[in-house]
Amino acid sequence: LSLLGFPKRVFCFRKPEHIMQILTHKSIGGIKFLPMMPRVKWLMRGGAYVLQGGEDWSMRRRIVQPAFSVEAAAHQLGPIVDIVESRIANWPTRADSAQTIDIYREMRELIVDLSFKIFFSSDMGDRVSEIAERTLYLEKCFVKVSPLWLPLPGNAEFKRETELLRDTMAAIIEERKRAKGSQRDLITLLLEGDKNGGGLSDDDIIDELMSIYFGISVIAITLTWGLSLIATQPEVKAKLRAEAQAFLSGGRETRVRRGLGLSYTTMVFNEITRLYPPSWGFPRHALEQVVIDGQNIPADSIVIPMIYHVQRDAKIWPNPLHFDPERFAPERANGIHLFAHFPFGGGQRKCTGANIAPTIAQLVLLTILARYDLESAPRFPGDPVAEFGFEICPKDKVMMRLHQLSS
Repeated sequence: LSLLGFPKRVFCFRKPEHIMQILTHKSIGGIKFLPMMPRVKWLMRGGAYVLQGGEDWSMRRRIVQPAFSVEAAAHQLGPIVDIVESRIANWPTRADSAQTIDIYREMRELIVDLSFKIFFSSDMGDRVSEIAERTLYLEKCFVKVSPLWLPLPGNAEFKRETELLRDTMAAIIEERKRAKGSQRDLITLLLEGDKNGGGLSDDDIIDELMSIYFGISVIAITLTWGLSLIATQPEVKAKLRAEAQAFLSGGRETRVRRGLGLSYTTMVFNEITRLYPPSWGFPRHALEQVVIDGQNIPADSIVIPMIYHVQRDAKIWPNPLHFDPERFAPERANGIHLFAHFPFGGGQRKCTGANIAPTIAQLVLLTILARYDLESAPRFPGDPVAEFGFEICPKDKVMMRLHQLSS
């Protein structure tokens, strides 16, 4: 590894107590290690807060954090439901004809539409499908490690697709400047900069939008795995539908308030993210020597909390591969170690979207399940297949059959 410019050693951990030590350690938990992903740095130009450390990271985090606070999430609940309802409004025709749909594509397009409208106050209209496909392509390229300076067709295509997406972000910024602050959203926060005097250039703002956008896009993967799991569990589906029907009744504001208090949906979300966390691990860079579990970790090592393995460990989770939301029932959840289920990481670098991502995912699930019964339509035994790249995503399509419920 050192010949490629990487640290000399990589250490992987899967015990909750050791992971807690790593993610809360001042010289490890806050330092990501991304040189092994040159395409991520190219996409975000190395300036986005997810790639930074030190005071620059702190400044950028202060700027973007208000857009992902509990208060901001509560303000967006109604608009989120409206967007989801408008996206699934064209599903009944296909459901009535008993045709299968690729739920992975549907969720990707839904989250792209929602991301731009909620966080950027921009309606992409008929470009949603194009942007969703570009996003998927770029995400699948993230784990390629071949140098981008090589004159390869794949490198040229990656750079071209990157610039097209960055151009989209640049156009949104220019439009917002002309609007002179008529919207209060993430872009407004970035344009205003840090109250402590830190300002951002347009390129810096594009970097931040790209990093946040790709962070939000992971919700599509969580929803896809979730719907796929729910469709195979009649008992889970029945309980969820009961909550979904309660969520559906009443006006929009009533639905939103009810959606926030539906405990079984929260349990389902937790179980989905236990089996399929957004990432398989959280690489960190040890800046100094440290001892973990009696193991001497030299400075300049990569340390990886293996979230996927922890959350499927039979020593922690009985029957770990079974989809069982009841694991997170209040009377059982109290005994779960803080770092036995940590889909959004922990410590100072915990995911910025840890508040709003579960809210978005649960509102999407409730809105869909209030109107449709889901039936898996696998193309072959074992379908869908997980692909371990930058995230844990379906390798290909995830086909499902929808049956519209009577109102």
